[in-house]
Amino acid sequence: MNSGQEQNNVQKEKRKKFKRSAFHIGVNIFVGILVAVLVLLLLAIGFMQTSTFREYLRGKIIEEVNANVNGKFFLDEIDGTILTTIELKNFGFIQNGDTVIHVSKFNSSLAIMPLFTKKILLKKIELENPQIKYVEFLPGKWSIDELFSSSQEPPSDTVSAKADSAEGSTFPFTIEVARLKITNASLIYRDFVHKNSDSVYKFINYDDLNLQNLNLELNAVANISKNDFFIRLKKFNFDGT
Repeated sequence: MNSGQEQNNVQKEKRKKFKRSAFHIGVNIFVGILVAVLVLLLLAIGFMQTSTFREYLRGKIIEEVNANVNGKFFLDEIDGTILTTIELKNFGFIQNGDTVIHVSKFNSSLAIMPLFTKKILLKKIELENPQIKYVEFLPGKWSIDELFSSSQEPPSDTVSAKADSAEGSTFPFTIEVARLKITNASLIYRDFVHKNSDSVYKFINYDDLNLQNLNLELNAVANISKNDFFIRLKKFNFDGT
């Protein structure tokens, strides 16, 4: 009787040890996978900080943009951490041999933690020396319109499907821009009659508009799902002819 109980006790101990061993193995596998993922993530983040990755990203951006515009996109340099800050230097669009959009520097900074509360917080967006030329180079054909126009019309069923999808979906994030600053911008707007104009007027000619040294600073909040928008203008001035 005693020997039978002893055998049962031994078997119970073996089962307990097996269960503990299986549990420990499971925990070790989970911890190993988690550590491997974290290491790969850190390596990926580290690689994203290298000039090699930034140059690769610059090339991909140029390739993708040029595949979708009727013109040429150029971008000299990408800097920043990519995840939270990004800086683009000397970029723009050329259309019909003329530079219609050019920006010396674009700088933005994103806060990560507010994303967990469904808030996109852009701590700053800065543009230095942006230049826009909106010119009617042929009757009824405007430079920037042609740059972004599509040569092929999408099928009607695709358009209706996208419209239905847009109506049934809502954007769950609130967008906040703590600081938007534009420095020394220029805007040229000329119709076909004035496309080569260099005239200076004593009055505003809305068919031949030339705004220089435009400076703007504001902050804004947008809740798209509720159609709720707020803008606080801090600075706005320009020189016009």
